[in-house]
Amino acid sequence: MTNHKVLQGFWSWGDIRAVLTSCRCEEPAPSEHLRAAVMGKIEATTEVEPSLPNTGELPPLLPILDSYANLSPERIREDLEQQYQNRLLGMRYFQIIDNVNLPAITDISGNERHAPSFDQIWKQLSQNPEKLEKIKGLKKPTLILTPFGMPLKSLAERVESKNGRLKKEGVELHQKPIICPWDENDNKEGLSFDIINHIAYFPKRFHPTKHGGKSKLELLYHIGTPFPGWQVTIMEGEQEIQVRNKSDDAFLQEWKGKKYCLVTPEETLMLHAEGIVAPFENQNGHYSFNSDCRELCLGAFLPGNKWIDDQKTGAIPACGFLGSQEEAALSLGHKHIPLLNAFSGPRRGVRIF
Repeated sequence: MTNHKVLQGFWSWGDIRAVLTSCRCEEPAPSEHLRAAVMGKIEATTEVEPSLPNTGELPPLLPILDSYANLSPERIREDLEQQYQNRLLGMRYFQIIDNVNLPAITDISGNERHAPSFDQIWKQLSQNPEKLEKIKGLKKPTLILTPFGMPLKSLAERVESKNGRLKKEGVELHQKPIICPWDENDNKEGLSFDIINHIAYFPKRFHPTKHGGKSKLELLYHIGTPFPGWQVTIMEGEQEIQVRNKSDDAFLQEWKGKKYCLVTPEETLMLHAEGIVAPFENQNGHYSFNSDCRELCLGAFLPGNKWIDDQKTGAIPACGFLGSQEEAALSLGHKHIPLLNAFSGPRRGVRIF
């Protein structure tokens, strides 16, 4: 038998392709997913790839590590993989995906978009030591998997349909409908701005006509990414108040220079789904339910000639909470240029895809 070989094929998750090779009969198979062709018959081996329960139940909260600063790459990988699986279970709970073991969405153009596997995410991150080092400086690093290609309104409605993990000081709050006052006629109409190209994503400048941003459709079809329709970021699970003592331009340019990811409204919704949007806590006070305290979504811009904006200067989407001791609503609001509130700020994060 030592001179005989068996033809075998297997799926390579790392390379995202089928591989056909051969090996001697006594050699072990190089993959857990193996189909052996013997005398014209195909025999499938036992499936050993672990699967997640597709029940649609809200997964338990994972303990969040304070930092990755002193952890080995192996330990970081282990923690991020647990978070990735938890995010898939959460998206199934919110009915964003139908199958946690084959996660996919339908984008705004009607095309199916499959999510990256964790192996693909880790491969991308491990090949970028600069990003890995930056992640080690984040507080409570939290992996966020965002179905960016979905209509913003559809995503918002699914997230708001269940209470999820919206709590204040450990007490679960009643979640009111998400507010989006981007249109003077309806607090929900602004959620359709991504469909009608009234949101400029990843602007180079916050200028009403010379922003240099792209529409969601352009990002899906004309920007090189291996997983169009999905965003993967590792963000801080603990937000800090950004007290500004500089002009708007200087503050925003300085922040961009730090090379943190520019968060989109869609990513804000997924942060909200995890119950970690805008804690705004520091040693000097607690600002969570102050409507003036908002996280800036610097990954998007609302040009001034597209919506309710008397000054025609445009605005930056900004999220915050409106609420009381018993109930709260996420507000996808906005901050006009110039920014007037010293407690508005972006969230630190590192983009993988």
